[in-house]
Amino acid sequence: HIAVFDKEYWPKQIVTNGFVMSEGEKMSKRLGNIIPLVDGIISIGADPLRIVELTSADLFSDCEYSVKTVNGIKERLQFLSDMVDNIDGYESAELTNVDYWLYSKLNRKIELATKAMDVMELRDAATEMFYNSIIEMRRYFERGGKNGLVLREYLQDVVLMLQPIAPHISEELWHKLGNETFSSLENWPAPDKSMINDKIEMEEKFLESLIEDINAASGLVTKKSGGKKPAKVTLIVASDWKRDALNTLAKTKNINETINQIKERSSTNPDAIGKYVSKYAKEINKLSEVDVTEAEEYQLLKDSEGYLKNILGVCVEVQKEGESKSARAERSAPLKPSVEISFL
Repeated sequence: HIAVFDKEYWPKQIVTNGFVMSEGEKMSKRLGNIIPLVDGIISIGADPLRIVELTSADLFSDCEYSVKTVNGIKERLQFLSDMVDNIDGYESAELTNVDYWLYSKLNRKIELATKAMDVMELRDAATEMFYNSIIEMRRYFERGGKNGLVLREYLQDVVLMLQPIAPHISEELWHKLGNETFSSLENWPAPDKSMINDKIEMEEKFLESLIEDINAASGLVTKKSGGKKPAKVTLIVASDWKRDALNTLAKTKNINETINQIKERSSTNPDAIGKYVSKYAKEINKLSEVDVTEAEEYQLLKDSEGYLKNILGVCVEVQKEGESKSARAERSAPLKPSVEISFL
């Protein structure tokens, strides 16, 4: 290449691939477990075969082929195809928080996938473009998203990004979305960085983590109590003085200085301030500021009561620390509401 071509046409990277493994064993003629390429295309499909090879391993490691993985890829491709087929059934509407979340995830995805493709990190790129796209769309629907405009724009860019790893279905879905060109001849999507919203993404991640914590806690109590089922979950949101304390401590890295500052700015009991701030002593150097007020966290959880009820299968009530009569209220912290579980 160096002798014949100008530098811009040199290979981006030269690698030696690892083994292709199947059910823990190396694929080889001697073991009789190889799948000839033509047979693989016929039985598996060209695009699923390409995706499984790309996402099963990095370039420097062995690739693990399994029927389970292939079936999972086919199910995700079918989900994507069904979404495109049904896109006209979704009407456009005024944008909501979950719409802005999906826009943010899309543009962050484009940015991350582009960087990965530029340095030939094909597995990372494929994971972002394919697997994460399905996860995000499913979460969008779980959160009540149904805006046709948002979904169409999301699918357009995802389908374009799939062109290098799943060219056949990319072309088919591109045309189903109403385009008359070829996806292979279109420009790669460019991220709109103004649509990337760290705060909205953080809020959704917070809800996801909260659900995991509640499930873990209720499961533990159910196990210890011999089968009691949770009937109600009460979430108690931390007061603003705790956010002020946490943010001050993250800046000063000094327990006493933080306590003195909060005492001056808050009418809260000094003992409560000291007790709260002191519990962060061991992790003081790892603290970061919280950019969510009590009102914002409370409203986020209030707006999500229906969603949380559907996911958890129990009644959910949200309270503010200062208004709660629960003995667990004082345990609340910014973005870590106190959880009180009532059982049948």
